[in-house]
Amino acid sequence: MLSIDNLVVFAVLLTSFKVPADLGHRVLLLGIALEEARIAATADANYAPAYTVLGLIHMDLKENSLADESFQRALRISPNDADANHNYGWFLCQSGREEQSLKYFLLAIRNPLYTVPQKSYTVAGICAARKNNDRDAIDYLERALRLDA
Repeated sequence: MLSIDNLVVFAVLLTSFKVPADLGHRVLLLGIALEEARIAATADANYAPAYTVLGLIHMDLKENSLADESFQRALRISPNDADANHNYGWFLCQSGREEQSLKYFLLAIRNPLYTVPQKSYTVAGICAARKNNDRDAIDYLERALRLDA
């Protein structure tokens, strides 16, 4: 059985990179990741990272209702989890709820233990731009650049 930390990395890699030439292999790996995340959630129903991973996998599979449910469960368990907030924000932005997504990016950024706030500022900028909110988009993207400098 994969450790949940390895599973999180695995799921993020799977959902971040699309390799059409090897689609069958990718689907097989997503299936394994889905099963491992389900096992982790069953082993500890209060382990928020398992539900965050389930959300990422369901998001990638375009199972939006299941993704939404998984992210919300992760956040009920651990409302200050920066990764869960960031990923739920990205899910909301990708599913046409850009305005709602900004709240979750900002919650992730406010967590002092979050090591990559520039990532949340960047996608907050993208989501704000999608809503034609150029002023906020520029502000978020400039903040991301300052943190990356």
